Amino acid sequence: MTQEEFLSELKNQKSHVFIYLVNGIKLQGNIEDYHENVLFLKGTNKITQMIFKDAISTIFPEQNIEKF
Repeated sequence: MTQEEFLSELKNQKSHVFIYLVNGIKLQGNIEDYHENVLFLKGTNKITQMIFKDAISTIFPEQNIEKF
């Protein structure tokens, strides 16, 4: 599964995810959208953040993704 397919599944299933950044910060929410270099995460506080993909270390879905 490619990065594109993985992010698409997370977005379409509205999966709750934990995102760990390379600087150690942990974010959580739902992926609203993504593009070539950025990802838009709607947090539990209903605020959308733009995250550069270069800053992401790990994306961990709360539940299994159907395609896996």
